Amino acid sequence: MAELRTVNPLVVGSSPTLGAMPKINMDHLIGKKVELISTTDEYTKLQPGAIGVVSLIDDFGTVFVNWENGSRLGLIPGVDKWRYIL
Repeated sequence: MAELRTVNPLVVGSSPTLGAMPKINMDHLIGKKVELISTTDEYTKLQPGAIGVVSLIDDFGTVFVNWENGSRLGLIPGVDKWRYIL
């Protein structure tokens, strides 16, 4: 039986049918402010409306944020919801 995987277009080669995809450069988002809309992390004290600054985006697309309350929670595309503040 074939393995079922979630395809993340931000990960090189994540598609079993499309083959290797080029990595998307997300460096322009580092330093941008974000506002949390929602997260499924049951252990965080962050609430919707929390503000932070993007510090890193890893190869899996996780957006790491330095939140104003001191948290360093990373946001997962497709799981957590946030918006960039322009």
